[in-house]
Amino acid sequence: MKVGESFQIPINMTTAGINILGTLRYGISGIANITFPNIGLCNVFKMDFSATNVQAAATYDSTTINVVLNMNGYIYMEYGTCLPIEFSIQETATASYQGQTMGMNLNMQMRLVQHSKP
Repeated sequence: MKVGESFQIPINMTTAGINILGTLRYGISGIANITFPNIGLCNVFKMDFSATNVQAAATYDSTTINVVLNMNGYIYMEYGTCLPIEFSIQETATASYQGQTMGMNLNMQMRLVQHSKP
């Protein structure tokens, strides 16, 4: 994979009463030297990813729950080792069940806090 290239992975999965349909997109957006808190300067590449309008349906005891999911995020990985340095994801989901709708928003960020280089 080269910087600037992106790929799409179709999702079409059925297992144990759950059906998921959508597309995951990912690509490498750049390579850079970035200074991260607590670990210093790292040569990293950035991978961006997203999934829009992923549809899921789960059926249990003749009851179906429908979910629509959207997410996007990125991960910085150390060039040469692929050690994850920083990860960020934003996700929204809406679930419908028996005429009621519930929404969820998730924002998560993780960062390496110590890097022991040989």
